[in-house]
Amino acid sequence: MPSSAGWASASAPRGRRANQAIDVLRLLWPGCPDGVDHHGEFFAFDKLCSYPKPFVATDLPIHVGGSSRAAARRAGLRGNGYFADGILDEDERDLQIDLARKAAVEAGRDPADLEYTRWESAELTVERVGRLAERGVTRVVVNVIAATADEQHDQMSALAERFGLPPDIRPVEALDCPQLGTAEPTNARAPRRQSAMSLDNSRGVIG
Repeated sequence: MPSSAGWASASAPRGRRANQAIDVLRLLWPGCPDGVDHHGEFFAFDKLCSYPKPFVATDLPIHVGGSSRAAARRAGLRGNGYFADGILDEDERDLQIDLARKAAVEAGRDPADLEYTRWESAELTVERVGRLAERGVTRVVVNVIAATADEQHDQMSALAERFGLPPDIRPVEALDCPQLGTAEPTNARAPRRQSAMSLDNSRGVIG
């Protein structure tokens, strides 16, 4: 429990607040049982603990989303990846991911570790994936917009077949997690509105 805490106001500058929020998350996740302290422009606390902790790891990847050059720089300075959004032409997208990588270098980080995510529709083609890979994209989040769960399932199944992916409905492996207990395997079918897949840039395919 914190002995004191101060939180950001809605009117605070979003960019600086987002930067500090990322810093605070990275401080809290590996924090010790006695808590951690932070005193910044927007967040202030003493002996604060955050639970649950990231499972197995002491940190979680943070992918910064946005469609501005400022967001791209934030991703390079503080994030593990850039999730480019918005209606932008390819030249602007190329410029933004380049800005993110340059910002990573400025921060003493390896720009090759910065992942690059893009939205795509469920009609994604092999040829389109190849073009994305050429532009440095490492992950695609597929947006399924069909109206019903059955139609969504059919769209995702067609996508999986197109790329030779495993079937999207599979038994869930039992989880052995002391904090959460053990989850029983299930074959329950549920709609998947979004699915994330990684691109192998060496081959230009999704995998």
